[in-house]
Amino acid sequence: MKKFKIVHIHSDTKFINESYRFYGEQFENSIFIIGLKDSYNGELSESVKYFNSSKSEFNKIISICNNADMVVMHNLNFPKSYIANRLHKSVKIAWRFFGSELYSRKPELVYSERTNSILDKQKKNGNFYNFKNKIINYLVSIKYMASPNKEFEKAAFKRIDYFLGLSKNEHLYLKNIYPELPEFFQVSYRPYLKAKEFRNTKSNTIIIGNNKSAYNNHSDIIDQIQNSPFKEKFKFLMFYNYGQDNFYTSSIKKQAKKIKEIEVVENFLPYEDFQKVYSDSSAFVLNGLRQMAMGNIWTAIKENTKIYLNKHNLVYQWLIEEGFYISSVENFTSDLENNNISLSKEQANSNQDQMIKFTEKYNKQNFHNTLFDILDKKLTIYHVHTDVKFINGVGIFNNKKFDNKLIVLGQNNTYQGPYKDQIQYFEYTRNEFKKIIQLCKSSDIVVLYGLNFQKSYIANRLPKSVKVIWRFFGSELYNLIPEFVFSEKTQPILSGEKKDGFILKTKKWIRFTSIQVKYRAKVKTEIKKAAFERADIFLGVFKDEYAFLKSKWNELPPFMQIGIPTIKSSSSYTPVVSNKIILGNNRSAYNNHLDILDYIDQSKKKGNYKFLMLYNYGYKDHYTETVRSRAAEIKEVEVIEDFMNLDKFNEIYEEADAFVMNGRRQMALGNLWEALKRNTKLYLNEKNITYKTLKEEGFVVFTIDDFVKDIENNNLKLTEVESNKNQKNLQIYSGRYNCENFHHSIKNLLNH
Repeated sequence: MKKFKIVHIHSDTKFINESYRFYGEQFENSIFIIGLKDSYNGELSESVKYFNSSKSEFNKIISICNNADMVVMHNLNFPKSYIANRLHKSVKIAWRFFGSELYSRKPELVYSERTNSILDKQKKNGNFYNFKNKIINYLVSIKYMASPNKEFEKAAFKRIDYFLGLSKNEHLYLKNIYPELPEFFQVSYRPYLKAKEFRNTKSNTIIIGNNKSAYNNHSDIIDQIQNSPFKEKFKFLMFYNYGQDNFYTSSIKKQAKKIKEIEVVENFLPYEDFQKVYSDSSAFVLNGLRQMAMGNIWTAIKENTKIYLNKHNLVYQWLIEEGFYISSVENFTSDLENNNISLSKEQANSNQDQMIKFTEKYNKQNFHNTLFDILDKKLTIYHVHTDVKFINGVGIFNNKKFDNKLIVLGQNNTYQGPYKDQIQYFEYTRNEFKKIIQLCKSSDIVVLYGLNFQKSYIANRLPKSVKVIWRFFGSELYNLIPEFVFSEKTQPILSGEKKDGFILKTKKWIRFTSIQVKYRAKVKTEIKKAAFERADIFLGVFKDEYAFLKSKWNELPPFMQIGIPTIKSSSSYTPVVSNKIILGNNRSAYNNHLDILDYIDQSKKKGNYKFLMLYNYGYKDHYTETVRSRAAEIKEVEVIEDFMNLDKFNEIYEEADAFVMNGRRQMALGNLWEALKRNTKLYLNEKNITYKTLKEEGFVVFTIDDFVKDIENNNLKLTEVESNKNQKNLQIYSGRYNCENFHHSIKNLLNH
């Protein structure tokens, strides 16, 4: 099984565990850190590789990522945007959205009035910080010859394929602001299998915020604490252990230090210590107006810590909708007054139950299924035809992951049936063939329907990266073993044609020579090369037939079982006898018509029947004239020479009692399936591998010898029992060789 290669690009080791959700047997993950190597030895540390922030290092990352199936940008800063914009379009990019990438562009949405007043002072008094940022951006532009802002906008709104986010609500909210935002991709959550037992021994400790960022709107909460006459009953831990230092952070720190009940936690805590703080604390207060600190929120829920969020924060609304018990910051002051800062047992147990349900809802397996669908790329498949009668063959490739395109050589705009809008027509010229080859080079798979010179010429000029499937029709190989496929009555006519056919021989020589001059290629050489060297797959109907052919041509490409669309009965059984019998499927000598015509002519009961000889397509030659003349001698035989539309074709099988096919090779399968669907009795030559296969599959089919006997005994119609057995076996057969399994084989072909 192919493993999809996924590269994760981080700039902060604190968030490496965000990559865990991508780990599974179908995915091969690598983790890149852009920045200085640190002492990180936590989860997934064995997958980490470090790169510095230089252009040469970025180029190394780009080179590696261009061979990946997906790149995940954990947060989107300049280095990640720069890399994303230089990756091939074939590489899928997911942006693990953290928040600041977009919310920083809309400060009016995320900062409280109190915070804005501090930031305004920072702008007035913080010329150093502003100047520093301008210098940094200028130096980045010079160093990488790229504008940080332009690189971000291009990556975020044009290049990136998926927005990997926490909730659809947030994505919809942001998409109203940034309509070009990429498609939403729901993250998964680690399973929460066992609820934590409630205990009411928690301390009166309250956690404030998650870091130094102004998004916390710290000042509002500090003011509430300052103004509360009950603050002395509590201990407040203000998490202040990561983030950039600036005017805002120093202002908040000064404000907090004035209140003795507030302890500013500036040392970064290992996860075990972090978890213990939440386990011991009664409440966690986060005044952010945007999605943030989700790790803190999940830890608080798991540790039965009461959560206060700003009611204007989308996370507050989202968690309430998901069934969690969450308090609003607006109630924080009154809860301090009433000493109501802990969850009740019922509230805690409810949150524990919801956490189990929540992680089941957004589980890793569902995430992997979506990820697989994304990476299991849509395959471009070109179907090359020279006969529009077989256009319907593309139907078995119908799959949302297959982009099917049809090419027809000659017969310009003559076809009006299914798939007509997907067809591109080309003439038989070398320049036109060059156009086809160019188109096919960009595809994943090319399917050749029958293998003649033109299709062989195209196949032999395609790169090996394009898989070539040869949809085997039969005549490509069977015409090389005439002694096997032609009856004793057919062979003399064909031999006589060879002896007396000087004009035909001359025409054939002229045709082959003109092809050789026109395309600078030999017909037999091209076909042989395509069949035995270039084709990757022999797409056939019966494995037994392939085994037989392989015994004669060992160089045949590997076999792939063709998909059979679900076959449903087209009609119910009727005991009414029409006495109409269908003979053969076309003019081809493979039908061995003369044997059947002689049997009919010799029958004493032939006057009871009407024989319909399908003679409406195929080459016209000495053989076809001989058969036509012989058929004309038997008044009960009607020669049908006009090509029928599908409705007329189905109607004939609906009315007929029997279908007689004297071919000794696999052929006329469309006719055969229609006969079985329509409860038409089927007579096949015992030497035909189709007869042997259908018998082994449980179908009720008969031999040509049976046909000779049944004419005399007026027994040319299936019984109801025989009909029901065939209908049942049609369901079983089409289920066994279904299109879903076939599509799986097609996808696997690209994985090898």
